[in-house]
Amino acid sequence: MIHVNRVHHIAIICSDYERSLEFYKKVLGFTVLAENYREESKSYKTDLALGNQ
Repeated sequence: MIHVNRVHHIAIICSDYERSLEFYKKVLGFTVLAENYREESKSYKTDLALGNQ
């Protein structure tokens, strides 16, 4: 069995950004560190944190 201590980052692509962000914040308890709209790809890149990690 693999034991994971930390995860550096994960990229998730979703079709409903607002709904997905609310899920990560309200259900999973993540906080937003930074949120950037990328005009060239018409998408957001949002950095989230869980706890103090």
